[in-house]
Amino acid sequence: MKIRTDFVTNSSSSNFTVEVMISSPNRYVSISENRQTSDGGSTMVFNGDLKNINSHLSSVNELATWLAGSIHDYWESTDSYPLRRKKERFIREACTKFNSVRDIVEITVKRRYDAWGEMADIIADNDIILIELAQKYLKAQTGIEKMRAEAEMVTYINTVSDAIGESFGNAAVCRYNWGGRSLETLAKRLCSSYGPGRVSGVEIKRLNLRTGEYFDTSDFDLV
Repeated sequence: MKIRTDFVTNSSSSNFTVEVMISSPNRYVSISENRQTSDGGSTMVFNGDLKNINSHLSSVNELATWLAGSIHDYWESTDSYPLRRKKERFIREACTKFNSVRDIVEITVKRRYDAWGEMADIIADNDIILIELAQKYLKAQTGIEKMRAEAEMVTYINTVSDAIGESFGNAAVCRYNWGGRSLETLAKRLCSSYGPGRVSGVEIKRLNLRTGEYFDTSDFDLV
Protein backbone atom coordinates (compact mmCIF):
# COMPACT_ATOMS: atom_id res chain seq x y z
CA MET A 1 0.00 0.00 0.00
CA LYS A 2 1.10 3.58 -0.51
CA ILE A 3 2.34 5.50 2.51
CA ARG A 4 -0.08 8.25 3.48
CA THR A 5 1.16 11.67 4.57
CA ASP A 6 -2.19 13.45 4.38
CA PHE A 7 -5.01 13.60 6.93
CA VAL A 8 -6.86 10.34 7.49
CA THR A 9 -10.32 10.42 9.05
CA ASN A 10 -11.42 8.24 11.95
CA SER A 11 -13.63 6.28 9.54
CA SER A 12 -10.58 5.14 7.61
CA SER A 13 -8.74 2.07 8.86
CA SER A 14 -7.24 -1.25 7.85
CA ASN A 15 -6.69 -4.56 9.54
CA PHE A 16 -4.14 -7.22 8.59
CA THR A 17 -4.15 -10.75 10.02
CA VAL A 18 -1.55 -13.42 9.34
CA GLU A 19 -2.24 -17.02 10.35
CA VAL A 20 0.14 -19.95 9.95
CA MET A 21 -0.90 -23.56 10.53
CA ILE A 22 0.90 -26.89 10.29
CA SER A 23 -1.39 -29.89 10.22
CA SER A 24 -2.01 -33.56 9.66
CA PRO A 25 -5.42 -35.30 9.46
CA ASN A 26 -5.67 -35.61 13.26
CA ARG A 27 -3.71 -32.68 14.70
CA TYR A 28 -2.67 -29.11 14.04
CA VAL A 29 -0.81 -26.17 15.54
CA SER A 30 -1.44 -22.56 14.53
CA ILE A 31 -0.31 -19.02 15.25
CA SER A 32 -2.20 -15.85 14.38
CA GLU A 33 -1.36 -12.16 14.70
CA ASN A 34 -3.22 -9.06 13.53
CA ARG A 35 -2.66 -5.32 13.27
CA GLN A 36 -5.23 -2.57 12.93
CA THR A 37 -4.25 0.93 11.90
CA SER A 38 -5.76 4.22 10.83
CA ASP A 39 -2.61 5.71 9.32
CA GLY A 40 -1.14 2.97 7.13
CA GLY A 41 1.78 2.48 9.52
CA SER A 42 1.27 -1.14 10.52
CA THR A 43 1.12 -4.15 8.22
CA MET A 44 1.42 -7.82 9.18
CA VAL A 45 3.21 -9.92 6.57
CA PHE A 46 4.56 -13.41 6.04
CA ASN A 47 7.84 -13.10 4.16
CA GLY A 48 8.78 -16.78 3.92
CA ASP A 49 8.64 -18.70 0.62
CA LEU A 50 6.86 -22.06 0.99
CA LYS A 51 8.16 -23.13 -2.41
CA ASN A 52 11.73 -23.05 -1.05
CA ILE A 53 11.02 -24.84 2.20
CA ASN A 54 13.36 -27.82 1.79
CA SER A 55 16.21 -26.13 3.66
CA HIS A 56 13.98 -25.83 6.74
CA LEU A 57 12.82 -29.45 7.03
CA SER A 58 15.61 -31.00 9.09
CA SER A 59 13.44 -30.95 12.24
CA VAL A 60 10.07 -29.81 13.54
CA ASN A 61 11.83 -27.22 15.68
CA GLU A 62 13.66 -25.72 12.70
CA LEU A 63 10.51 -25.67 10.56
CA ALA A 64 8.34 -24.09 13.27
CA THR A 65 11.07 -21.55 14.09
CA TRP A 66 11.35 -20.55 10.43
CA LEU A 67 7.57 -20.25 10.00
CA ALA A 68 7.18 -18.18 13.16
CA GLY A 69 10.14 -16.00 12.22
CA SER A 70 8.53 -15.22 8.86
CA ILE A 71 5.66 -13.42 10.58
CA HIS A 72 6.33 -9.78 11.38
CA ASP A 73 5.09 -6.23 11.15
CA TYR A 74 6.49 -4.72 7.96
CA TRP A 75 7.17 -1.39 9.64
CA GLU A 76 8.72 -2.71 12.87
CA SER A 77 12.33 -3.91 13.21
CA THR A 78 11.58 -6.11 16.24
CA ASP A 79 8.60 -8.14 17.39
CA SER A 80 6.40 -6.95 20.21
CA TYR A 81 6.57 -8.89 23.46
CA PRO A 82 3.12 -10.54 22.96
CA LEU A 83 4.09 -11.67 19.46
CA ARG A 84 7.38 -13.14 20.73
CA ARG A 85 5.42 -15.11 23.32
CA LYS A 86 3.03 -16.37 20.64
CA LYS A 87 5.94 -17.52 18.50
CA GLU A 88 7.58 -19.33 21.41
CA ARG A 89 4.32 -21.11 22.22
CA PHE A 90 3.80 -22.08 18.57
CA ILE A 91 7.28 -23.62 18.35
CA ARG A 92 6.84 -25.43 21.65
CA GLU A 93 3.43 -26.87 20.71
CA ALA A 94 4.66 -27.92 17.26
CA CYS A 95 7.53 -29.89 18.80
CA THR A 96 5.12 -31.50 21.26
CA LYS A 97 2.44 -32.54 18.76
CA PHE A 98 4.71 -33.62 15.90
CA ASN A 99 7.59 -36.01 16.54
CA SER A 100 8.99 -35.57 13.05
CA VAL A 101 8.53 -33.42 9.97
CA ARG A 102 7.29 -36.61 8.30
CA ASP A 103 4.22 -36.41 10.55
CA ILE A 104 3.23 -33.03 9.03
CA VAL A 105 1.04 -33.12 5.92
CA GLU A 106 0.22 -29.49 5.15
CA ILE A 107 1.47 -26.00 5.85
CA THR A 108 -1.07 -23.21 5.35
CA VAL A 109 -0.48 -19.46 5.44
CA LYS A 110 -3.46 -17.10 5.39
CA ARG A 111 -3.27 -13.32 5.23
CA ARG A 112 -6.51 -11.41 5.65
CA TYR A 113 -7.01 -7.77 4.76
CA ASP A 114 -9.93 -5.51 5.66
CA ALA A 115 -10.00 -1.79 4.94
CA TRP A 116 -12.48 1.05 5.16
CA GLY A 117 -12.47 4.57 3.76
CA GLU A 118 -9.19 5.85 2.37
CA MET A 119 -7.37 2.66 3.36
CA ALA A 120 -9.50 0.70 0.89
CA ASP A 121 -7.40 1.95 -2.02
CA ILE A 122 -5.36 -1.25 -2.37
CA ILE A 123 -7.20 -2.01 -5.62
CA ALA A 124 -7.16 1.54 -6.95
CA ASP A 125 -3.41 1.75 -6.31
CA ASN A 126 -2.44 -1.50 -8.01
CA ASP A 127 -4.91 -2.56 -10.70
CA ILE A 128 -4.41 -0.06 -13.51
CA ILE A 129 -6.55 -2.04 -15.96
CA LEU A 130 -9.58 -2.03 -13.68
CA ILE A 131 -9.24 1.71 -13.12
CA GLU A 132 -9.00 2.35 -16.87
CA LEU A 133 -12.14 0.26 -17.46
CA ALA A 134 -13.96 2.18 -14.71
CA GLN A 135 -12.95 5.48 -16.30
CA LYS A 136 -14.11 4.27 -19.71
CA TYR A 137 -17.46 3.24 -18.22
CA LEU A 138 -17.98 6.63 -16.56
CA LYS A 139 -16.99 8.57 -19.70
CA ALA A 140 -19.29 6.60 -22.04
CA GLN A 141 -21.75 8.96 -23.71
CA THR A 142 -24.20 6.86 -25.70
CA GLY A 143 -26.26 3.88 -24.59
CA ILE A 144 -24.25 1.50 -26.77
CA GLU A 145 -20.92 2.83 -25.45
CA LYS A 146 -22.20 2.41 -21.91
CA MET A 147 -23.32 -1.16 -22.53
CA ARG A 148 -20.00 -2.13 -24.09
CA ALA A 149 -17.99 -0.47 -21.32
CA GLU A 150 -20.15 -2.15 -18.69
CA ALA A 151 -19.66 -5.56 -20.32
CA GLU A 152 -15.87 -5.06 -20.43
CA MET A 153 -15.68 -4.01 -16.79
CA VAL A 154 -17.92 -6.81 -15.52
CA THR A 155 -16.02 -9.40 -17.58
CA TYR A 156 -12.72 -8.22 -16.15
CA ILE A 157 -14.00 -8.28 -12.57
CA ASN A 158 -15.37 -11.79 -13.02
CA THR A 159 -12.22 -13.19 -14.65
CA VAL A 160 -9.62 -15.01 -12.57
CA SER A 161 -6.29 -13.28 -13.11
CA ASP A 162 -2.61 -13.78 -12.31
CA ALA A 163 -1.84 -10.06 -12.55
CA ILE A 164 -3.91 -8.58 -9.71
CA GLY A 165 -3.07 -7.96 -6.08
CA GLU A 166 0.47 -6.62 -6.38
CA SER A 167 0.59 -5.36 -2.80
CA PHE A 168 -1.31 -8.31 -1.40
CA GLY A 169 1.53 -10.81 -1.52
CA ASN A 170 1.83 -11.33 -5.28
CA ALA A 171 -0.50 -14.33 -5.26
CA ALA A 172 -0.35 -16.60 -8.29
CA VAL A 173 -4.09 -16.26 -8.86
CA CYS A 174 -6.44 -13.49 -7.82
CA ARG A 175 -10.23 -13.29 -7.95
CA TYR A 176 -12.57 -10.35 -7.43
CA ASN A 177 -15.91 -10.98 -5.75
CA TRP A 178 -18.38 -8.27 -6.68
CA GLY A 179 -21.88 -9.70 -6.24
CA GLY A 180 -23.53 -7.61 -8.94
CA ARG A 181 -23.84 -4.43 -6.89
CA SER A 182 -24.12 -0.98 -8.47
CA LEU A 183 -21.43 -0.78 -11.14
CA GLU A 184 -21.86 3.00 -11.33
CA THR A 185 -21.10 3.38 -7.63
CA LEU A 186 -18.13 1.00 -7.79
CA ALA A 187 -16.67 2.77 -10.84
CA LYS A 188 -16.93 6.17 -9.16
CA ARG A 189 -15.25 4.89 -6.00
CA LEU A 190 -12.45 3.22 -7.96
CA CYS A 191 -11.77 6.48 -9.80
CA SER A 192 -11.82 8.59 -6.65
CA SER A 193 -8.95 8.95 -4.18
CA TYR A 194 -10.73 6.69 -1.74
CA GLY A 195 -10.85 3.40 -3.62
CA PRO A 196 -14.01 1.27 -3.60
CA GLY A 197 -15.02 2.29 -0.06
CA ARG A 198 -14.35 -1.05 1.58
CA VAL A 199 -12.20 -3.99 0.53
CA SER A 200 -11.86 -7.36 2.16
CA GLY A 201 -9.40 -9.95 0.94
CA VAL A 202 -7.79 -13.22 1.87
CA GLU A 203 -4.58 -14.65 0.49
CA ILE A 204 -4.00 -18.37 0.96
CA LYS A 205 -0.78 -20.27 0.39
CA ARG A 206 -0.87 -24.00 1.07
CA LEU A 207 1.84 -26.62 0.60
CA ASN A 208 1.32 -30.38 0.87
CA LEU A 209 4.63 -31.81 2.07
CA ARG A 210 3.79 -35.32 0.90
CA THR A 211 2.62 -34.61 -2.64
CA GLY A 212 4.45 -31.31 -3.24
CA GLU A 213 1.18 -29.67 -4.37
CA TYR A 214 1.28 -25.90 -3.94
CA PHE A 215 -1.83 -23.71 -3.81
CA ASP A 216 -1.58 -19.93 -4.03
CA THR A 217 -4.55 -17.61 -4.49
CA SER A 218 -6.15 -14.34 -3.39
CA ASP A 219 -9.80 -13.32 -3.20
CA PHE A 220 -10.93 -9.69 -2.91
CA ASP A 221 -14.46 -8.62 -2.04
CA LEU A 222 -15.31 -5.27 -3.61
CA VAL A 223 -18.05 -3.74 -1.46
